[in-house]
Amino acid sequence: TSIGICLYPSDTSDPDELLASADQALYSAKDYGRNNFSYFTNELRAKASREQQVQQRLRLAIENESLDVHLQPIMNVNTGDISHLEALARWHDAELGQVFPDEFIAVAEHSGMIRRLGLQIAKKAIIYTQRLSAALNKPLQVSINRSTLEFELLNEESDPLFNLVTQLDFDPKYLCIEVTENLMLKNPAIAEASLKRLRKYGFTLSMDDFGRGYSSLSNLKHFIFDSVKVDRSFVDELDKDRYNFILVKTIIEMAHNFGMKTIIEGVENQAQLD
Repeated sequence: TSIGICLYPSDTSDPDELLASADQALYSAKDYGRNNFSYFTNELRAKASREQQVQQRLRLAIENESLDVHLQPIMNVNTGDISHLEALARWHDAELGQVFPDEFIAVAEHSGMIRRLGLQIAKKAIIYTQRLSAALNKPLQVSINRSTLEFELLNEESDPLFNLVTQLDFDPKYLCIEVTENLMLKNPAIAEASLKRLRKYGFTLSMDDFGRGYSSLSNLKHFIFDSVKVDRSFVDELDKDRYNFILVKTIIEMAHNFGMKTIIEGVENQAQLD
C-alpha cells in the first residue's frame, strides 16, 4: 500500500486542492518504491506546477511538430567512417526555454502523449537520415529509443512504426529500435511478443544501457539483439580504472560471441578510443 498525506489547514484549506495535493504525495510515495508513505511538501507543489506547465506546452509542441531531432554519429573504430546515427530528441520552447529530454519524456509518459511523441521523433529521424544518406551517397542506419510504456500501449496486431517506414519508403532494416532492460524485467511476455513482431517487420534491435540492469546475460540468451550499447558510466574511467577496462573488454568479447555488434557510449579521448 502507498499513502499520500496532505495536512489541513497548514498545506491548504481548499477541499479540491487537499485531494490533489494528497494525490501528488501518493505519486511521490510510489516513486520511492511503493509500500511507503509521503507527505505533501512545497517542493512537490513546485514540481506539480512545473509538470503541468511542461505538459501544456508539450501538447502544443507535438501538435505543431516543433520538437527537433539531432543526429549523433556513431563511428566505425576500424575505418573512422560514420556507420550509424542515433536520433536525439531536443526541445526549445518559446516560454520554457530549453527543456531536457529526461523531463519532457517523463511528462509524455505520465500524460499519455508518449506514443505520439515517439512517432513524431521517429518520422523526423527517418526524413533527416534519408537526406543525409542521399548527400553522402550511402545508406545509413538510424537508431531511435522506444520507452517501455510505448510497448505497453501498442496494439497486439500492429505497430505504427511499420506503417511509418512504408509511408516514407524507408527500408526497415535501416531503422534500429533501442530498448532498455526495463522492458524485459517489467513485462517479459510483452517484450517477447513486441520484439518478435519488430524482427518480423525487418527492423534491427539494440539493447541500450547494457550492464546497468540485473539480468543482462539472461536477456541476451532469450532475446535476439543485433547490437548492445555499453553504458557510458563504464567508459568515463576506462583508461584509468582497470576494472572498467576488464568489464568493457569482456562485454565486447561476449557480444561478438553472440554474433552482435557493440556500440560504446561516451568515448571522448584517444586513450578511451584505443
